[in-house]
Amino acid sequence: MGRIAGGGGDGGEAWAGEASACALHSASMGQLGRILLVVGGVLVVVGLALTLGERFGLGRLPGDIVWRRKNITVYFPIMTSVVLSLVLTVLLHLLFRRK
Repeated sequence: MGRIAGGGGDGGEAWAGEASACALHSASMGQLGRILLVVGGVLVVVGLALTLGERFGLGRLPGDIVWRRKNITVYFPIMTSVVLSLVLTVLLHLLFRRK
């Protein structure tokens, strides 16, 4: 890589690659910040949905299978998964439908 014209050795010279690497670093940090904000928002929404879902009986619907043995309990929330799938499908369809 060549040098950017900037002076006669007074320390003001910079490598051409340094300027582009700095710009790339700045852009990627901004993108990383946005990604972290979105992931954090999704986690908050999922946490609220799980908390409120428990109050409304999600996880204990007819069709949810609970298998209990001496020291083990296994849950198969089949109907809860079906209900959540239907609700999310309708919500996402309403939010992202094309006009």
